[in-house]
Amino acid sequence: VGTNVMKNCYEGLAAEQQPCEASFYKGLRLKAYDGSCLNLEDSQKNREAYGKPSTGQGESAWPQMRLVMEVDAGTRHPLKIAYGSYATSELALAEELLGGVGPKELILIDRYFGCFRMVEQIRDQGAEFLVRIKQNQKFPIVKHLRDGSYLALMRDSYTRKRILVRVIEYRLLDRGREVFRFATSLLDEKSHPALELIELYHRRWEIEISFDEIKNHLWMRRRHQPFFRSQTTQGVVQELYGLMIVYFIIRSLMQEAAGKYDLDPRRLSFNNCVHILKRGVVRMQAARTEALPKLYEDLLDEMAGTLLPLADHRINPRVVKKHHAKFPAKRRGDVGFRSKL
Repeated sequence: VGTNVMKNCYEGLAAEQQPCEASFYKGLRLKAYDGSCLNLEDSQKNREAYGKPSTGQGESAWPQMRLVMEVDAGTRHPLKIAYGSYATSELALAEELLGGVGPKELILIDRYFGCFRMVEQIRDQGAEFLVRIKQNQKFPIVKHLRDGSYLALMRDSYTRKRILVRVIEYRLLDRGREVFRFATSLLDEKSHPALELIELYHRRWEIEISFDEIKNHLWMRRRHQPFFRSQTTQGVVQELYGLMIVYFIIRSLMQEAAGKYDLDPRRLSFNNCVHILKRGVVRMQAARTEALPKLYEDLLDEMAGTLLPLADHRINPRVVKKHHAKFPAKRRGDVGFRSKL
């Protein structure tokens, strides 16, 4: 069909998406930004178009596409995507998406995106931001506030521009003496208390769950296989938009099922809903036309029955259980080397 058809279908779905109650904080729509990488087939065209990351053992086994998403923090819908080669900066891709933000929106971004030009772009377009900032980032203090936060100046080291921000610092009891720092454009401590914003920032994790659902649960593939099977640049982009369309439709049906019983769509089990939809498609294909409305309502009821318990607010440090062994990479000519080319 071509990439333009798939892209237009996805953008049409995104334009019609409606937020839910959980998508807002005091009238501000919550949007989260983050990026990830997808393994591609090791073809000549994919290597030239996307490139391979370098590791301590040489080149990676697969070419990789870099993907950045804008996600509704209440419904987990991927509202916008930007993609590029592995060498493309996530900051550059995020700046493409930030061109569409506007007033009455609160942007939740990780500390990698917490540079001056990003927050300046958000403020210039009338939106608000809540971003984690690095430990070594210095902010001249302007005023201490009653809730423990303080007003400070965020400066650009090149242009010497400055933005007034509010900095919030806190510790978690089970993380020792580590201090977490946030900067926000919400300066009023009475309207937006520090404790509320600390809890609110953890809603940024919704985009991590979206990546997990897309990469590990929706796209069923064998372990150690590339994410997309296409060996051409156009085919990869077409598969990407196709995957986004499927995920968007599933999330829309989950939102409709949850809204039928006034539930939070994030509490429905994604895996169970996918299995229900697979069975439902088979039933509807074999049913008469006049029976489809009843089957559709039954489908929504079954999806609403996959309600998960409330989240227990677990904290998981970013550590690995075991490091990879530093063996030399297998090369062409070695025993057992296989190439698909």
